[in-house]
Amino acid sequence: WTGWVRNEGFELRPQNEGKWSQHSNSMLAFMDWEGTPWQARIDGDSFVIAHHGDWQGHTERAMAIHYRDWQGRNQLRTLAQLQR
Repeated sequence: WTGWVRNEGFELRPQNEGKWSQHSNSMLAFMDWEGTPWQARIDGDSFVIAHHGDWQGHTERAMAIHYRDWQGRNQLRTLAQLQR
């Protein structure tokens, strides 16, 4: 999947467009640099992230998403970098 931010939401496009379709969502699921699952929401000029997508539990504010890409490389993206 490739993702970017538009109108305060995440636009997602699959690599395999024959099997999946493009869509938008208010949240983005990702794996951090240690392989732990998180979800992110946009809140103003930063992200709010929830461990394992548990929005009822502890959440954190983050200026960037630290994620592992499909090739296993550690990546970092700010909200400004993801906006289109």
